[in-house]
Amino acid sequence: TRGRILHKGLLRQKMPVKLFLRRGPLRYIQIMLRVVRNDYDILLVNGKIVLAVARFLTWKPIIFDMATSDYDTLVRNRKSVRAGSWRAKALIFGDKYACHLSNKVLLEARTHIAWFSKRFRVPKQRFALVNVGADEEVMVPGKALPKKRGTPFRVLFFGTFIPLHGVTHIIKAAEIIKKQQNEHIEFIFAGHGQTWQDMVKL
Repeated sequence: TRGRILHKGLLRQKMPVKLFLRRGPLRYIQIMLRVVRNDYDILLVNGKIVLAVARFLTWKPIIFDMATSDYDTLVRNRKSVRAGSWRAKALIFGDKYACHLSNKVLLEARTHIAWFSKRFRVPKQRFALVNVGADEEVMVPGKALPKKRGTPFRVLFFGTFIPLHGVTHIIKAAEIIKKQQNEHIEFIFAGHGQTWQDMVKL
């Protein structure tokens, strides 16, 4: 997960880190009790409810790992929330207050930083870029399987069919390869999502 990657990154920089992870119905009470101890220099939090609770209880610097915009993801990209609805307005409000309650906001793309800064009139210096990554101790290359003569080289896409993942560009790349009459490369698409039907038509 992104939290694990951040944790390992901080440890590699030899920074002392204290983890506090809680689940269950009492987690917010436990988090409140932990925050008020004030035995830290900087608080790194994830989740907007946790951010609001922490900001209410301490004025020490807070770094918020937002990664991306909830509004942009659910309204503009996945279109699972209707633009202009009360849910959409709640999402945009959550994105906005998160920027103003935090001393530093971590986002996963430079385009996100530009969008947040322009939309909510927040200085770009408030944001920091932490790219999408993977835990190198978990995501490791598998052993190469023996390839039989005459079998194609297979390219697998496994994910959600949403505009952000750029499946359209992968399909167009496959078409370019096909036009070059390269019969030894095969593309396999696995997953589901809102753009699935459109991708099938391509």
